[in-house]
Amino acid sequence: MTGNRPRLHWYPAPQDWAGFGLPLAHPDDVCVQTDWTVELALELLHEARRRHHAEFGEVLHWAHMLKALQGEDGLWPECIEGKTCHAVGGARTRTPERLFRTIRELMTTSEFDTVIARSKGEGESYGI
Repeated sequence: MTGNRPRLHWYPAPQDWAGFGLPLAHPDDVCVQTDWTVELALELLHEARRRHHAEFGEVLHWAHMLKALQGEDGLWPECIEGKTCHAVGGARTRTPERLFRTIRELMTTSEFDTVIARSKGEGESYGI
């Protein structure tokens, strides 16, 4: 990430968008920045854990949406057009793997194991 930490503030994408509920940095944004979304999600999970809250439904919603956006290459688009949920440009990122690993650890779930495995690529070693 480029040092532009989310600080637990975002604007949810409007209900009439395919990316409904995904976080936007500014109310007039149309592009959901994947790396920023992951950093925000990780901060929300950290804050929930710090306060002993088990509620992080929004983060799980974002994770399920990101799961669906994982490409055959195991990566995600860096920018997602919120209205259509299509990739903007060709830049790709592996950052969501951190989110899926964190959710797996917090919830002791295997729900995202296939996503994590695909993000690594066959035979590729990737450490967080």
